[in-house]
Amino acid sequence: MKAMNDRLHHRAPWAGFTLLEVLVALALLGFILVALAGGVRFGVRAWQAEERRGAGAAELEAVHGLLRRMVATAQPLPLAGLGPPGTTLFFDGRPNEMSFVSDLPDAIGGAGPYDLALEFAEGGRLVLRWRPHVRPVPGSSPGPYSETELMRGVAGLDLRYFVPATTEQAAGWLSEWRQPGALPALVRVKLRLAAGDRRRSMELVVAPLLGTFGG
Repeated sequence: MKAMNDRLHHRAPWAGFTLLEVLVALALLGFILVALAGGVRFGVRAWQAEERRGAGAAELEAVHGLLRRMVATAQPLPLAGLGPPGTTLFFDGRPNEMSFVSDLPDAIGGAGPYDLALEFAEGGRLVLRWRPHVRPVPGSSPGPYSETELMRGVAGLDLRYFVPATTEQAAGWLSEWRQPGALPALVRVKLRLAAGDRRRSMELVVAPLLGTFGG
């Protein structure tokens, strides 16, 4: 009888697990699965955030390149419907918008030149308006603009125009440019982004290809 009791109390190692051991193992497995699931969710969120940042940076880089190209190829051609009567404006610059004549990428307009207007619009939008350039004719009205939204999430557009020194004035940056028959020597474009946007604000200084003063 004693031998039988000994066999019952000292079971073989292959006799299986007790209920307590199974419950402990299941609990540990549950903790591991929860930790793994949390890690997977964190990894997915991090990947998605990085993807959004990459897409945003690419969009900003594309806008940067487009603005540089358009301003650099600004042409000394008259803007229809802008400026005081009897004057010829090649470039109409304001603190947060500017109009000039230049070319466009094929994806937007194709062969030019075009009357272009870059504006900061409601809703934090950077907008480019454009229409084929036609030399102004007295008594005629220019055609309507088409509009392309370049990007959203913009907090502001700050534009400045550089005038070189002359016998009448010193060199410096102006908040407006309405010099008849002239392009600014330099155009500074600063694009401020909305609060919380992790992309860097964009700033560039471009010299119009045929930039002149006076004439």
